[in-house]
Amino acid sequence: MDGEGRSSGLVKSAAVKLSEMGERTKELGTAMKDPHQQRRIILVIVCVALLLDNMLYMVIVPIIPDYLAELESEQSEHVHVVMHRNSSFNSTSQDKVNKNNLDIQIGVLFASKAILQLLVSPLTGTFIDRVGYDIPLLIGLSVMFVSTCIFAIGENYATLFAARSLQGLGSAFADTSGIAMIADKYTEESERSTALGIALAFISFGSLVAPPFGGILYEFVGKKVPFIVLACICLADGFLLLTVIKPFSNRTRENRPVGTPIYKLMVDPYIAVVAGALTVCNIPLAFLEPTISNWMETTMHSTQWQMGLTWLPAFFPHVLGVYMTVKLAAKHPNLQWFYGALVDENEFDNFRAQRSASEESSGPEYT
Repeated sequence: MDGEGRSSGLVKSAAVKLSEMGERTKELGTAMKDPHQQRRIILVIVCVALLLDNMLYMVIVPIIPDYLAELESEQSEHVHVVMHRNSSFNSTSQDKVNKNNLDIQIGVLFASKAILQLLVSPLTGTFIDRVGYDIPLLIGLSVMFVSTCIFAIGENYATLFAARSLQGLGSAFADTSGIAMIADKYTEESERSTALGIALAFISFGSLVAPPFGGILYEFVGKKVPFIVLACICLADGFLLLTVIKPFSNRTRENRPVGTPIYKLMVDPYIAVVAGALTVCNIPLAFLEPTISNWMETTMHSTQWQMGLTWLPAFFPHVLGVYMTVKLAAKHPNLQWFYGALVDENEFDNFRAQRSASEESSGPEYT
């Protein structure tokens, strides 16, 4: 009798727990249908997508130079052994040629993502106008997931180049649709500015935290682990997007305005000014990405986690700048051009300071 009583008690307890789980699931489903809650979930999804894109963009900074150098040394080891028999062989000149080739390979690898994204981004706008925001965002997350997995398993330059280029394709879909989705869901100017400020903060967080994240894991665990972690987060974000995405059968044909032709947008003065400002802001970063790791290894004999850690201090003033810009833009919207000019000047001042520090530290102390 005692055994039967215990078993019936366990059955009742399990039934109560299942009932509670069912109620919580219903509450979650009701909350997901609430437009206000949906906006928050969409903001989280977009922020995570932007975070992943920029982490994958910058996580390779301390990893790729060292990894490509190892691949180069393995491939040229047997060549050195054969040519060493020739007395006229100059190992110093050969090492210099190999280093120059490696620098070119690193630069091309870093640029491949931006080149493909530059070519595809104008086309994604037309695609988004026709199908909406959620499907392109899902496509972008899927492509980034595949790209991250290829980075994890890639063991030669061609594979890494394909993964980097594929990331540019995913970024063109994810970034464009994500920012557009935030602007569409947050119709009030103040809420939109706050939401876009949060998204920009996640972009900054991904760009500046990824190098120490990748450098530390690469140094102590290996190359695959950073990319596996990012792939898992990307997969989770994609599943979260599927919970709020509209099924094709429930999609209504919205009366969207006719899109403006690309050539008209390219000659628009406001768009030209914003595009020029973004280009100027990214020039110092484009110089530092493929060069700083090799320079630190050559002059300071730094390890990978130290190379990655050099990017971390810039995170805090960057986020502070984003916060201040959002607040100032809300109070004084007519002076937004002035804030952009200050940011551009600050970027060039930082670049000049880093260049001066590089020239000073590459003196007799390190040579």
